[in-house]
Amino acid sequence: MSIKMADGVCRDLMTLEDINSDNPRESDSLQSFNLLLALQEVLDDIEADVTYENEYDFSLIDVLGNRKEFVDHVLLNIKENVNSHAFGTSSRKKRHIWEKKVYVQVTQDDNHCFVSISNNGEPFTGREDKIFEYGYCYGEKKSNGIGMHSAREHMRAMNGDLEFKTMKSGQYSVIHLITLLK
Repeated sequence: MSIKMADGVCRDLMTLEDINSDNPRESDSLQSFNLLLALQEVLDDIEADVTYENEYDFSLIDVLGNRKEFVDHVLLNIKENVNSHAFGTSSRKKRHIWEKKVYVQVTQDDNHCFVSISNNGEPFTGREDKIFEYGYCYGEKKSNGIGMHSAREHMRAMNGDLEFKTMKSGQYSVIHLITLLK
């Protein structure tokens, strides 16, 4: 997993600025970007059948945020969690790619877009109320416990949010719900 993240870490290190710089940091600026393109850049690399509901309508939605931070710190963390905890466990790893499903849908109101990223992987067995706590690890493939905490902090810095829900019935066992400004 560290090797996969190395390119992103190197890019981030190369863009660091002097802490005393008078220029606003890139992370402080919010710009408009196409939501579907950002999601596809990362989620299409999940080792599963990824489906986008109403893909054409979805392609017309622009959101407000820091695209780089959204991709590098939110979506990559979700992707790693899905690959490791949902589909990387001993009971799911050997399944065919078409049996592993990720379903992405978007809803919106006047000011926000709500992105739901669901998967039919291993059911979450940890404590849902602790998933965003720094250092909280769970499951067969424990990690460092930083990813979901970091993802939520980045979403909140962009005036959005990240939620995690488990489903007791239905095809999908886990849902990541992202709230973004339109």
